[in-house]
Amino acid sequence: MANWASDPCSWLPENNTLENWAYRFWHYKLPVYEKLVSPHHTTPEIKATVAQSLLDAAGNIRTSTLLRRQFRVACLINPDDLFESEVTIFFDDGYFRTFLPPSEYGATRKAPFTISTEPATMDLVRAWGLTVPNELVDFGGYLISAYEDGEANTSRAMHHWVFAEAGFQQSKPF
Repeated sequence: MANWASDPCSWLPENNTLENWAYRFWHYKLPVYEKLVSPHHTTPEIKATVAQSLLDAAGNIRTSTLLRRQFRVACLINPDDLFESEVTIFFDDGYFRTFLPPSEYGATRKAPFTISTEPATMDLVRAWGLTVPNELVDFGGYLISAYEDGEANTSRAMHHWVFAEAGFQQSKPF
């Protein structure tokens, strides 16, 4: 994981691919087998190592000269199911803001589901001993819970953590 994080040029698409990418984001999921980071098989040490590698990869993308267009790099970490975590390059700042912790917490009904959000119940950086690269800001975490109304055992709760550049910027020229 550390080797992967240190050289984003080895896993990012060609420059012209991202320069002409027509979508609002490009993301890269964990380069590990799912079982290694699944809740039933992983260890706290593996989780912390993987999360640190994701943070380092995002920081290294920001300091590289891979892109000439505007973008914001982010690290989206789901500590409850680490395999869902990713490094994301956002080309649309409005879309990026939809990943941030909500400004107001509460419940929303989207039949047949009810989805509620609340502040994170842990400090991920301190709990896992993470070092956030200088290029990134800890936007914080939140807990999202979803359940299907009237159905037993359909509840699902997960934390989401966002680390990203503070601003939407033009990359350094080549």
